[in-house]
Parts: sequence; C-alpha cells; structure tokens
Amino acid sequence: MDICHTVGGLNHVDLEPMMKLTHIEKLYLTGNDLVDVPDVVFSFSHLEVLDLSLNKLKYVPDDMLSLKDLEELNMSHNLVQVWPYTLIPWMTSVKIDMFRNPLCVPPWTWERWGEGAAAVQAFYKSLLNDNLVNLRMTLVLLGNSFAGKTSLSRALVGE
Repeated sequence: MDICHTVGGLNHVDLEPMMKLTHIEKLYLTGNDLVDVPDVVFSFSHLEVLDLSLNKLKYVPDDMLSLKDLEELNMSHNLVQVWPYTLIPWMTSVKIDMFRNPLCVPPWTWERWGEGAAAVQAFYKSLLNDNLVNLRMTLVLLGNSFAGKTSLSRALVGE
C-alpha cells in the first residue's frame, strides 16, 4: 500500500480504517511529515516492507519488535539520533536503512552500520566497558541582579 506524500501530511489523516486491512505486506509512508510511527502500523502482522523515509521521526519505537515478518525497514532521511539497544537483536533479520539521520548513538559510520547488528552491539558494549565518559553540558543561568548566578556557576565548576 502506497500512502506517500499525502497533502498536509499523514498527521491530518485518520489511519484507523486501515486496521481492517490485515494482510498488508508492503507499506510506503514516505514524505508525510510523520513525527511518530502511527500505531496502526503495528497491527499489520504480515508486514514485510515498511518505508518511513523522508519524514520527521525522532526515534525508533520498541514496538517494531512486534513486526515479526518485517524484512526491510527504510527510515532514511529522518531525525533519529539514537538506535535503541533493545532493537539490536532484531537487526539480524531486518535490512535497515538509516542513511541521512543525525545518528549519535551509535554514530553513523559505514563500518558500524554496514557490518550490521554485531558492530552496533560492539559499540554499545564499548560504552559499558569504557571508563572514560565524555559528557558536555551547557548551563544558562537567568535571574535578577545579585541573585547568586555567578556564585552558583563558580561552585559548579569548582572555583
């Protein structure tokens, strides 16, 4: 079923009637400005191909595990920053396209994604075994004059 590039995006379309279509094997939801994967998608137990490319998705839901027959997932050209650790075992049976996402965890490199689940899992294990954690944070303190902003910021950095 092809529901690509719906005018106004799928966020303005009721997908519930699709639940009656129980034997959908291919679903193309490309370019619909989706910010979440519609819940109705997870009711298609026979789904083999799911194309969610060119949307505004920020995460990959754990509900993907319910798609037991899925062979291909295209989530390219979205806003996903983290691949969930819980979906790593699922990667061995599904061809996944995450190209053009701002992936940070694990970082998008061909070595990591091209080698599949084992390389992604090795990345996560390296995080657990690494004693050096590099976190960076920016703090902006707002308030009235003489409220203690400078004292607080100095205390936080150990001055």
